[in-house]
Amino acid sequence: RSRELLPYIIPRLIKSPISANHAQALAGIADVTSATLHMHFSAIIPAVITELSQIGSEDKEREDAIRDAARSMCRNVDEGGVNWLISEVASKCGSDKPEIRKESCWMFQSFAEERKDRSDFYELCPIILRELLYRFNDDNADVLKANKAAFGALTKHVPAEELVNHIEFIRNLI
Repeated sequence: RSRELLPYIIPRLIKSPISANHAQALAGIADVTSATLHMHFSAIIPAVITELSQIGSEDKEREDAIRDAARSMCRNVDEGGVNWLISEVASKCGSDKPEIRKESCWMFQSFAEERKDRSDFYELCPIILRELLYRFNDDNADVLKANKAAFGALTKHVPAEELVNHIEFIRNLI
């Protein structure tokens, strides 16, 4: 049923500017459609990251609602959709806009925190590590802070036994 309804609902919910109500609806949809939501990540993730990058400090309620929706997607995505989510976020990490890079790092942090009890993304750690390691050379202080938080969340929530498997990969990147 969600496969038929989501193509109609998602475009309306992610139309800019995303309101707090639309973000809450998106979070609710993520809770119940985890098996099919990933098919719409190519539209949802860029919209959410762009929206977060453009929100000013005066609109805290809307920002919180959008961040909650993003966390809900990270928490509830099916194992089959994890790759789609990580790929979409990784594609935004190399943006020429520092605000987009900062929010992409935040999404990786949220992803690591929300999926800390699951191991379904461990095989995709090299993608996350590559993007986060590249961000350590960023010239924007806000991006560096977000990147540090994301890297900290990843190393905190992924067991050392798993991270050790990627030492050679990390060494080659550096």
